[in-house]
Amino acid sequence: MYDEYEKIRLSVIDELKFDPDDMNINFMGVSIKNDTIYFTLKDKSGYTVDLKRLLVHEFTHIVTMALTEGKTQIDWLWEGTAKYLAQDRDFSESDYKEMIEKGLPEFYMLNNESRYIYGYSMVEYIIETYGREKLIELLVKQGDIDDVLNITVDEFKDGWKGFLEEKIELND
Repeated sequence: MYDEYEKIRLSVIDELKFDPDDMNINFMGVSIKNDTIYFTLKDKSGYTVDLKRLLVHEFTHIVTMALTEGKTQIDWLWEGTAKYLAQDRDFSESDYKEMIEKGLPEFYMLNNESRYIYGYSMVEYIIETYGREKLIELLVKQGDIDDVLNITVDEFKDGWKGFLEEKIELND
């Protein structure tokens, strides 16, 4: 635990060999291996971090690493699961209309900030449409939508878009 951003940043550079400032995200914490979480009490702007949300997010990564035996995960699924379980709604229903208007990206383009922006809604769609068990199976099978959900990636994307449109209608 670090009381300010710069302290965690320097520690991460030294111990984990990457600079959080090189990432296009509001870095507040990171989980490594299956037993360590680094986190800060204040973000880069000096604002107090929502510790409950942050720790649930990072703990989700620890559990996912254990569940998948450390296998590399697809970014949107990895971060989307952590954001969803932490109920971190930074990019949720209020942003769905903008997501549709911009056009949903191809999965291979979901990296850096976009993995958080779109990942939450994709995981929400999976859970509400297919159930939590399928989310767990997707994590174990590294996001293999064809195998786990028995649909193509294009069918998934169409279903996800319809899900977002339905959520928008409910909020209008």
